Parts: sequence; structure tokens; C-alpha cells
Amino acid sequence: MRKLTILLALIAIFSVITVNAQDIKAYIWWHDNVSGGADISRACNVVLPGGEITDISPDFNENKFYGADMINGVWYAIGADSEMSSPYVFSTIDKHTGEPTIINADVQFSDDANSPRGLAYDNETGIMYLVAMIDYQSGGTTHSSLYTIDLDDGITTFVGNIGDELLIKSLACDNDGNLWGVETENDELYSIDKATGAGTSIGSVAPANPYYTMQDLAYDRNNDVLYYFDDTDFYTVNRTTGATTHLFATDKEMAAFVIPVVYSASFTVTDGTATPINDATVNIYYNTTLVATQQTEADGTIIFESVEIDDYNFEVIKSGYDTYTGVFTIDNDNEIINVTLTGGVSVNNLNENNISIYPNPSNGVFTLDFKTSTGLLNVSITDITGKIILNEQLTINNEQFVINKKGIYFINIRTETGIYTEKIIIQ
Repeated sequence: MRKLTILLALIAIFSVITVNAQDIKAYIWWHDNVSGGADISRACNVVLPGGEITDISPDFNENKFYGADMINGVWYAIGADSEMSSPYVFSTIDKHTGEPTIINADVQFSDDANSPRGLAYDNETGIMYLVAMIDYQSGGTTHSSLYTIDLDDGITTFVGNIGDELLIKSLACDNDGNLWGVETENDELYSIDKATGAGTSIGSVAPANPYYTMQDLAYDRNNDVLYYFDDTDFYTVNRTTGATTHLFATDKEMAAFVIPVVYSASFTVTDGTATPINDATVNIYYNTTLVATQQTEADGTIIFESVEIDDYNFEVIKSGYDTYTGVFTIDNDNEIINVTLTGGVSVNNLNENNISIYPNPSNGVFTLDFKTSTGLLNVSITDITGKIILNEQLTINNEQFVINKKGIYFINIRTETGIYTEKIIIQ
């Protein structure tokens, strides 16, 4: 028996698309210390506001990244080695694999700042800003400085001193071009002048932890919300007062927090006479991985919300028509895809010939019965929003499943001879 817990957030395992519009899939860098060894870290996804955290890759990386932002789908980050000391590195991080690519392996600063932290990109000007600091532990005068950093070579340019006795460890820029940072000693939100670097206190963020080593700000450009992470707790931040609203706590120490800009992909599916096709299955893939699936409405349309900037493959499947395959790219705009299906029988009637699903409706327990060998390749199960619950290869007969939440689900079965989609109702 294969038990499927619907409440688990499996989006980050199987998907680069967050289909549920009220959820936000962010990216973050997890830091950990192995007893007796060096610090290790890796890339993760975190779903906001709920807090489900999933590793992007099980492979650890010794780099520690502190500050980050995402530009046109590219995750940029500033950090250091496992000892959190120079040389400091400016990198991109592959959002699918978690692998860093170093742009500058030894980032330099013109003043005495010795610890780069936050990154923030200004969409209005196309400039990436960086905050670096020198703290009391270094024996100098505590202060923080604002820099710009070149995206191509990681060369920094000094803008100005944010303020003496200030330790700014995080940075974010909103849609209006306003630059924000959080000061760690007094737990205050600061606005930062992009021309001079001067900081102005807005108000206390009053975090749950009195001291924290890792933190970052991230701005949601789609929903105009500023998020703050202080080692183990996530908050939203009021930019007028600095007041925070606690979202959730985690036992993972994190930083390099980014929220991607997302768009929509709208499909219209018709036949050769321009008649809308209802209940056609639209599957979207990143490379060969199924990332989202939905069925068209009566007017032949379906909209996938919250699609990140990337290149995708897709297929449209409807019994009695040839399967349609294509590609599309999300590149700073919503995408509209029109599909015309032509006649054919590429989708076999496997329900009558080879596969049965019973009972349907079900109380939550049902069986996929492969009556004969069908060369089965893949089975996926999605809920009515298109969220993928299961996506894997199955090769045995009479496989039993449990879905412990009432609703409508779709079972998509791919074989060497065709594709079959069946709706199942859990009562």
C-alpha cells in the first residue's frame, strides 16, 4: 500500500512551479554545523506562508551564502567559505540543482569592511546593491557600508557609510526603488539612501531571537510584501513602522533568502474547427520532469499561475486526438499558448483494455489494476488545483493507494503505447 499524505508540501521535490496561487515558493540557503567537522550548507525551497522546507539537492556544499537576490530567474548570492572568512565569493546558484557557479572568488572592498552580507537588486535602475560591515569582533570601529556590485565580474564600488555603530546584515529593494536593511544590534529596520548610503531608522522589528548569526530580507515583487528571516524565524515587515508579523519558526539556520518573480501561462485548446476542447490534459515539464498538470475548462482554457522565469516543455492530451507537444518560455511577462488538436488515437482507451481504477468514487483507498503488461512508464496523481501529489514509475500489478483528504484527483498513466487520464473522487 502506498500512502499519500495530501497535506505534505511536495511541490519543491517535483516542481519548479507553484500552482497554488496563495502559496509562494522561495529559495534559501541552509547552514548547518556537523559535530567535529566543518560547516556544511545547501540550497532549499521554503513555501510561504506555511513554512514547508524541502532540499533542492541532497548534496552539501561548503560555501556559506549570506545575502541574495533573484534577477530574471537567476539566483545571485554573496558569501564565503565554511569558516565565514575571506576570501568572499560572489556567485550564482542553480535553482534546480543548488550548485553554485563562482563569478568572483575574491570580492574586494575599498574601505575597511570585512564582512559582506545583504544583496538587493533595484529593478528601476538595474543596479545590484551590497551591504558590507566591520564589527567589534574585528577590533575596528563598528559600521556598515553600501556598495554596488557588477553582476558580470563581481567588482564592487563604494557608495557610502550607512552609519557608525550599525551592523546591517540584510538588504532588500522594493518595487519603488526603496532600499531597506535590518540592524542586528538594536533590531531596527532602516531605510538606506541609494545615492549616499546613509541609513535612517524606521522602527523596531523586535524579533523572537535576541541574537542571531544568519538573517536576510527578501521582497516579494508580485505581492509587494517584505519578508524577514532571523536565523530560525520568518516574518513579514511593515515598511512604515518596522513592525513584524511572525509566520513560523524552523530549526534550520538560513540566509540568502530570495523570492522569484512569477507570471502566468494561459492555454487555449481547440480542434480544427476552432471549437473549444473541454477536459484536455495539459502537462508542463522542466526538462523531462513533470512539474504541473491541469485540465481545460468548458471554454477550452486553463491558466497556470505563479510560473517562474524559465524554459518549459508541454504536452496536451485528449482522447481521440493526436498528442500535441511544444515549448514555451516565461521571460518577464505572462505567456499565452494557443493549441489546435488534430484527429488521431494517440491516447489509448486503457480503461477498457488494460488498466482499471477501482473503486471510483472511493473512500480514500483505491487500486490501480494492470490487467496485462502495458509497458508502464509513469504514474502521477494531482489534485484539482494541479498540485502534484505523486510522480513516479510503477511496474507491479494491483498497486493500492491511500488519499486521506476528500476531493477530486486526476490519475495520469503513461505507457509505451499511449497516455490515459482518469478522474477519481475521494468521498
